[in-house]
Amino acid sequence: MDGDCAALDVPNPTDLPRKLGGLRRGSTLRCDTADLDSADHLGGAELEAKSFLYHWWQGGEPAVGATHFGVTAQVLIGEVGDDRADSFDLILCSPSMFSEQYAVQRWGEGFAENVLPGGDVLPVVGVWLMRRWSPVAFEAAVHRLVAAHSPGPDFATLADRISRVMPWEYEYVFDNRVNREAGLPDLTKSFWHDDEIGSLS
Repeated sequence: MDGDCAALDVPNPTDLPRKLGGLRRGSTLRCDTADLDSADHLGGAELEAKSFLYHWWQGGEPAVGATHFGVTAQVLIGEVGDDRADSFDLILCSPSMFSEQYAVQRWGEGFAENVLPGGDVLPVVGVWLMRRWSPVAFEAAVHRLVAAHSPGPDFATLADRISRVMPWEYEYVFDNRVNREAGLPDLTKSFWHDDEIGSLS
């Protein structure tokens, strides 16, 4: 983005990526990825969840307490005292909706699109299950997660920690930066396709 902050672009819910580990179409409020290294992070960082965006799958937001629901959630997380934030994205659903969306009969399509070559393994990344829908309970869990991983030496380190359970839109940029600092090539190959990574069998 050449150092210019972009306005938040909330994606069309019907156009969200289907690969759960890569929900990266929500743009960031932070300026550019070079900012991951900026001097203002050198004294340490503490993060907070700043806002929550929900993209409902079927018929809009259900009533609190609903036991069958699914939503793609974007959590905007940034440093305390800084208005900028990056998007951390996940699938949030009830066990019954998970069972419906990931039934073996649906492998290869929709949310279950990313079956590995051979068709026997479907990694599921970035999914949180809830017994019943409660925005209060979900948002409290996110605040707990963010607090548990702060403070840290810089924004990127904290974001990488959080991305262990809630995918970060720039995790691949961070991974490539780590590789470059070690004199290694960028991670250009895909885990998901034999034509990019070669057969592992």
